[in-house]
Amino acid sequence: MSALEETLELLEWPRLCQHLSSFTSTLQGRRHCCQGSLPESLSESLILQAKTQEMASLDGLLDGGLSFQGVGDLDMILLRCSKGGVASGEELLAVADTLAAARRLRRQIDDPELRPVCTALLSDVATLPELEQRLKFAIEDGGRVADRASVPLEGLRRQWQELRSRRRDKLQDVIRRWAVHLQDTVIAQRHGRPVLAVKAGAGGQCPGMVHDSSASGSTVFVEPKSVVDLGNRLADLDGRIREEEQRVLAELSAAVAEQVDGLLALMAVLLDLDLALAR
Repeated sequence: MSALEETLELLEWPRLCQHLSSFTSTLQGRRHCCQGSLPESLSESLILQAKTQEMASLDGLLDGGLSFQGVGDLDMILLRCSKGGVASGEELLAVADTLAAARRLRRQIDDPELRPVCTALLSDVATLPELEQRLKFAIEDGGRVADRASVPLEGLRRQWQELRSRRRDKLQDVIRRWAVHLQDTVIAQRHGRPVLAVKAGAGGQCPGMVHDSSASGSTVFVEPKSVVDLGNRLADLDGRIREEEQRVLAELSAAVAEQVDGLLALMAVLLDLDLALAR
């Protein structure tokens, strides 16, 4: 153990860093605190102190205090996008929410006279409102790709809904016609296909594809022949919808990748501000 490491142990520096991490607002802030190092110079310490004084003063002025709500942990998302990977809808929304949170914090902090150090931090970073709007336009809450994100996607989903409605109507008609041969009138699912619980031995009166049977053998689960073709078409549409959703996500991920340097710079500033308030 070096002299510095021994000194830090005697000062319980790791314990202090762990305690500090409990006051951070972001995941990256907590991680950084747990790996904290001493400032290298007095001037660096004074700058850190100035940031903390400015953030603490502003936090006391605002109703409810400063909030980092919406700031996500984007490290792995940005890395994946920069390597040509595709982010999920939830991950892309996290990018948009982080940009919105950064813009809100900038408005609250921006005051060169009262908060010169923190204002200067934010002066050279972009909050990319166009990227945020594009992501929120294309991705719904929950991470689902919105119909409006793609004309082909909207058309495919409309076809899927129409076919599904037709299949449901046909199944209800089959239930009425097969009622005497059914164990119940519930439409179950087997391997992603709709099936009816048919009494064993009634297969001749209930044509269709058998997908399963009960443990006792008294019931077979049949997909009626009249809806098999509709099921096949729905499965095909499912695949085409997923492909189009992936195309949209890939396009949006590429847009994020184009701004990755600016996003990384913004994340570094947000981390700096989070640590200042935590201190």
